[in-house]
Amino acid sequence: SPDKTIFRNTPKITVVGKTDNEASVKIFDDTYFPDEEGVFRYEFPLKKGTNRVTFEVTGANGKKTTITQEYILE
Repeated sequence: SPDKTIFRNTPKITVVGKTDNEASVKIFDDTYFPDEEGVFRYEFPLKKGTNRVTFEVTGANGKKTTITQEYILE
């Protein structure tokens, strides 16, 4: 989440994802670890226009998956 991708008057959004609880999630240069249910949260500051964030998930087995999302601040 969030389910929508276009925002107005919103300085930041909370991006919530779910993965394996033993995985790690790299966002920009920081690494995050999900809770025991596999949920992670990231506070993403928005600037006017298109904002792109890439999540690089590394599972316990070392397999990496990359997901990119775009959010627009009008």
